[in-house]
This record gives sequence, C-alpha cells and structure tokens, in this order.
Amino acid sequence: MLSLDAILSAMLLKPLPLRSAFANLFFLSLLILEKLMFLSMKQIISRTSLLKTWNSGEGRWLSKVTLAILARTVTEREDTS
Repeated sequence: MLSLDAILSAMLLKPLPLRSAFANLFFLSLLILEKLMFLSMKQIISRTSLLKTWNSGEGRWLSKVTLAILARTVTEREDTS
C-alpha cells in the first residue's frame, strides 16, 4: 500500500486539470478515512484483553465484543463493495 506522503508528493509534482484534481482529492480523502478506520480497529483490539487476561471471564467477554465489532465492520465493507 502506498504511503500518504508518497501520494501527496505525486499529486503535487505535476499540475492537474480541475476534474482530475477533484478526483484525486476524493481518492485521498477515502485513503485517509480507511487509514483512520484501520487505526481505530487497532485501538479496539489493543484495548481488549485478548492477549493480557485471556483466561479471565472479562477478557473472554471483551474479545467476543471485539470480534462482533470486527465482523460487523467487515460485513459493512463487503456490502459497500
């Protein structure tokens, strides 16, 4: 996956027609949104007790909640594709 810096520098290197600039801006906003969603999912996973207290009842409940959230997110992404 391309980094955000690489995409920004490629967009700024050459002048683009107005329509193409709007298309690139839309693509960039989608890329940023996807990165934010990925980071928020990583935070949800890290805040649960999947690795720390797996044997406790609370850890099992939190991991089930996390898996339900991730399954819902994946299902929503497949529906929009």
